[in-house]
Amino acid sequence: MKKRRTLLWMLALLAVLAALVPLASRIPEKQNTEETAGASLGLDTQNLDRLTVEGEEKLTFVKQEGSWIYEADPAFPLDEKKITAMLDTLAALSATKTIDQGVSAQSYGLASPLCRVEAGSMELRIGSDAAMDGGRYFSTGDGKVYITADDILTPFRYSLLDLVKQETAPTMETLETITLERKGKEPLIIQNRQGENLCYSEDYIWFVGTTPLDTENTETLIRHGTDMTWEGCAEYKAEDLSLFGLEDPTLRLTIRYSQPERGTYTLEVGTAVSGQYYARMNDSRVIYWMDAEDVNALLEADPEGLYPNEVLLMDWSKAAAVTAELAGERYVFTPAVRGKQQQEAAEETQEGEQETYWLLNGEEAELGPVLESITSMVPRASAAGMEPSHAQELKITVSQDNSRFPEVELCFYRNTAEDCLVTLNGTSTVLVNRADVSALYEAITKLVL
Repeated sequence: MKKRRTLLWMLALLAVLAALVPLASRIPEKQNTEETAGASLGLDTQNLDRLTVEGEEKLTFVKQEGSWIYEADPAFPLDEKKITAMLDTLAALSATKTIDQGVSAQSYGLASPLCRVEAGSMELRIGSDAAMDGGRYFSTGDGKVYITADDILTPFRYSLLDLVKQETAPTMETLETITLERKGKEPLIIQNRQGENLCYSEDYIWFVGTTPLDTENTETLIRHGTDMTWEGCAEYKAEDLSLFGLEDPTLRLTIRYSQPERGTYTLEVGTAVSGQYYARMNDSRVIYWMDAEDVNALLEADPEGLYPNEVLLMDWSKAAAVTAELAGERYVFTPAVRGKQQQEAAEETQEGEQETYWLLNGEEAELGPVLESITSMVPRASAAGMEPSHAQELKITVSQDNSRFPEVELCFYRNTAEDCLVTLNGTSTVLVNRADVSALYEAITKLVL
């Protein structure tokens, strides 16, 4: 009986062991050992003279006579700053965690890495995101897998054309002539004619013929063709310009400049593709992608859109007299000069400092704020080509010491219930808010009553 009990216990034990064997085979062995301490893995790049980067393409760069070149084409216009960024990344390479015993390189994206770099004794492989650790897996060829929180992929993830050193417009401090040629349109020629006394105000710089242009709008237009940022490089040694629409350009911008040294700058724009245009500078064989916003601004430019966008551009300190005509009466204000008076307790005045003040019939009048309201008046729209259709509400005549423009005549006409039409020396210029003109009228009325 006792032997039978023992046998039954042994059989039961064997049954339990048999059931546990399959379970035991599914328990994973300890696979990884992580060291949380950081590790410095930087490479001494001072004497490095060869660098191979394999990502989208396999590219090799060599250092010759202190400069880096693209081995396959030494004439390639290489942006060495990007090579420097790669070297800096290798020199500063470090890990936040080390994995001594990896399951397999495949587990970390290192069997087919996003990028592989050969630099001297180091073979850097850059793998997958280490999502749980907030970093990226990489290896250096020493049998370990590392995790870094640094962005070590971006400095290497370039195609060949991404590494072109992009050309920029030359420094142009003094522009003389800007010529814009476009298919189907007359050339637009803008000249710097400041100082030629072509206009009532010396502050105008840019002219089409003898017509002044708004300085800010004109210079914004020019910057679309000089200060733009290329969207990328399409070809670095183009041989057939017709492939890019540049044999007969859609647009050609030519700038003649005299400072800091005399020269000519050209921009040619070709075919549009997917919201961008092919373009090149100064007959270069490097073809870039140019943003459509810049190109369209140049294509659509016209003189009318560049006309002055102010009511009056006047240096009142140079005025010899200001005459206001309203309600059938004329009032003449004349300037006088005196030592500058302190207006506020905190205001400082310099010894001998002068100021201009205004007289009406020999008595001082606070005309300064009224004049400032004219020059600060904001137009609502252009009135080019319009003619006054209602009565004149206010006329301001400025006398000045200018042989060609001894008088500047500014008139305000009622146009609608909301706006007034402005003429300058008899030519319609802009529309302004009628409320602003009414306020100006009332301010002058208070001075003359």
